[in-house]
Amino acid sequence: MRNKLFLILSVIILLVILIGLFSDKFNIKNDSTNLNVECKTDNDCVKAGCSGELCTFKGDNARTACLYLPEYECLGSLPCLCINNKCEFQENDQHLNCLDNIKR
Repeated sequence: MRNKLFLILSVIILLVILIGLFSDKFNIKNDSTNLNVECKTDNDCVKAGCSGELCTFKGDNARTACLYLPEYECLGSLPCLCINNKCEFQENDQHLNCLDNIKR
């Protein structure tokens, strides 16, 4: 029993070490967004997240918890654009009207 436990712990430690050594090859990041990447055109930006609630750099691989909020229904009207070299949603009247309708 003691040998099995030692073997299991050794394998876990080895995996942690290997993941640390090769994390750049597997595109593993500590954070979910790359805030240092600047966009140059609108084509550099994409909607991301389970409900499209993020506007992020195309190669960012951002992830979110798959939560649902009623406001997410209105996200389809928001363009994800490169604004001042950052990927951002651009607010518009269609989105604001949708949010007003949800609050009623």
